[in-house]
Amino acid sequence: MKVFVSTAIGLEPLLAAELQRLGCSSPRPTRAGCEVEVSVEEMYRINLWSRVASRVLLPLATEAVEDGDELYAMALAMPWQDWLQQPSEVAIDFSGTNAAIRHTHFGALRFKDGLVDWCRENDWPTPQLSGEAGCRISVRLRKGRAEVALDLSGEGLHKRGFRREAGAAPLRESLAAALLYYAGWSDGPDAERFANTLLDPMCGSGTLVLEAAAMAIDRAPGISREAWGFQHWSGHSEPLWQAQRQAALARETAGRANWQGHIYGSDSDTRTIQLARRNLSAAGLDGLIQLEPCDVRDLQAPAPHGLLITNPPYGERLQDHASALKTYSLLGEVLRDRFVGWQAAVLATESAMGQAVGMHSHRSLSFLNGNLECKLYLFQIAPDAFLRSPGQTAPSEGARMVANRISKNTARLKSWRKQNAVAAWRCYDRDLSEYAAAVDIYEAQAATYALVQEYAPPKTVDAALARHRLNEIVTGVGLATGIPAENILLRRRERQRGQQQYEKQEAERQRECIVTEAGAPLVINLTDYLDTGLFLDHRPVRRFIRKQAKGKRFLNLFCYTASATVMAALGGARESLSLDMSNTYLGWAQRNFELNRLDLGTHRLQREDCLQWLREPHQQRFDLILLDPPSFSNSKRMEEVLDVERDQEELVRGAMQVLDAGGVLVFSTNRRGFKLADSLRQDFAVEDYQQQSIDPDFERHPGIHSCWLIRHVTA
Repeated sequence: MKVFVSTAIGLEPLLAAELQRLGCSSPRPTRAGCEVEVSVEEMYRINLWSRVASRVLLPLATEAVEDGDELYAMALAMPWQDWLQQPSEVAIDFSGTNAAIRHTHFGALRFKDGLVDWCRENDWPTPQLSGEAGCRISVRLRKGRAEVALDLSGEGLHKRGFRREAGAAPLRESLAAALLYYAGWSDGPDAERFANTLLDPMCGSGTLVLEAAAMAIDRAPGISREAWGFQHWSGHSEPLWQAQRQAALARETAGRANWQGHIYGSDSDTRTIQLARRNLSAAGLDGLIQLEPCDVRDLQAPAPHGLLITNPPYGERLQDHASALKTYSLLGEVLRDRFVGWQAAVLATESAMGQAVGMHSHRSLSFLNGNLECKLYLFQIAPDAFLRSPGQTAPSEGARMVANRISKNTARLKSWRKQNAVAAWRCYDRDLSEYAAAVDIYEAQAATYALVQEYAPPKTVDAALARHRLNEIVTGVGLATGIPAENILLRRRERQRGQQQYEKQEAERQRECIVTEAGAPLVINLTDYLDTGLFLDHRPVRRFIRKQAKGKRFLNLFCYTASATVMAALGGARESLSLDMSNTYLGWAQRNFELNRLDLGTHRLQREDCLQWLREPHQQRFDLILLDPPSFSNSKRMEEVLDVERDQEELVRGAMQVLDAGGVLVFSTNRRGFKLADSLRQDFAVEDYQQQSIDPDFERHPGIHSCWLIRHVTA
């Protein structure tokens, strides 16, 4: 019979070689798997012994299908008695859509309806639809045709049959086995080429070392599994299957007795090591692997020769990317200093990470881990293998272009920054069109940081190319500024939806520091929120407020972290009121007040929905008001949605009602393309303050915000 054995894209040649070792003749690699003619015994062997395969599928039928009715008719007409034992439960794994079948769940239900009606017409018990059923039918809709297959594996073959706990970003067992195969660590005695020694210095939950141990003792990866899809197949032979299992158990017994090697796993996180030990015990591989907590910096080679294989944390979250590069560079340093004579296999998601190791890779394997493009780099660790000191790889032309532009901008802004005591500024903002990011420098009290804010690329831009360009930006920032990689933080700028604009981004990576603006210390947070707590483009507005504030009563609407109020108070404001609906921001503002020793009785913070507050009557009047509302807000704390374009008249007129006759309202917005209502210009004295509100570090993109000074018309 012909079956399709699936695997991850890129692993097809490894799967074909494995199938040949299992006795299958002439497997034909195709996308995401291999087609192969097998006997029943060979099919059992693949399910039991394949380490790389994902599933074994028996094709049943292929027909043209346009809609749900035709899908139903196809299921109703199929001779299920030729393939199935009578199932009590069935799972339909449906993939693909078309104009009529828009949802895979709908497709699965229509196919199930046809199967259930067939069972009723043929006096079979009606099966229940269950995602956990052992009897699984695969339906793939593509190019106008439905391809139906019986899943002879049941659960995916990467599930080895013992309970596992996964750590962060777990690697599937089938992928881990493929990496070990590619690195040369094979079943049984082939491991001798590495002196029977293997080490994973960043083992996480232990997937790689567990797979390596199973290979070393010749253990069948499916030996612990109890449920199989073929048990629901009409051609299943239980005696033949049990004979396969008994032979596999005998091989494992012999393999355990003959194994003389050593397998080591370590990780810097003690809790992760404990998790790996539980997985080791659950797999029944106690005594075969030595697991100990150890930081990569302290790593030592346990033998003169061996295989080091690892899946380092590769920083899919943007803010982790620079730290990931540093990890690869550190690993390269350790390999150079302590592992000469070994071979290494290092998994990465982009070439820059492989380059950061600092060695010539003599071989590499590209594949997909889900939707993530990955590459395994192989290294022969020898003194002449190193390109240069790890981490000192030659920067790309793109990285040098970014670095040159940042250097020019920094030099141009140097005297201005010195004259104005600017410690936080923008040094790059989409200066090169293909490198779409903004780079802000923060000279904090304890260290200098760079915040790289990538503008989300359009869907037409290849994801791998976007990651490569982002890496070039990070490299360019380091080249131009000398800021260490761990202090270069990354973030993606894109339109926020719902509560995203108020929620923490990554609370566990909190990076708070204090920067000084015009002598005033202010708290910023570079990791946890959408914004850092200090709008750099509004620096001139804060400077204006400080100059105007002496003896004035100041109102700060939508005050955020109240940095403008700090400037007003330091400028001599006799009192102030700062309003915001967020307790988080008000708490942040209070910290800014305390840092600057402001009297919280004179300078008050108050939690309010500003739109509602402006609708209420107030006796108090203010001489200086800042109105800088968000462009859009649908916070649950507000009674209604705020849209600055739509609500500008209500906001401005409400503010003007509490503005003293001789006072000034500073109205600012970051809404792109915003136009001030003509009626406001007619009713008030409006001065366009746009040009004066842009400092030299933002003059390349002066439309970053709009700003007006609005006063009452005097007789």
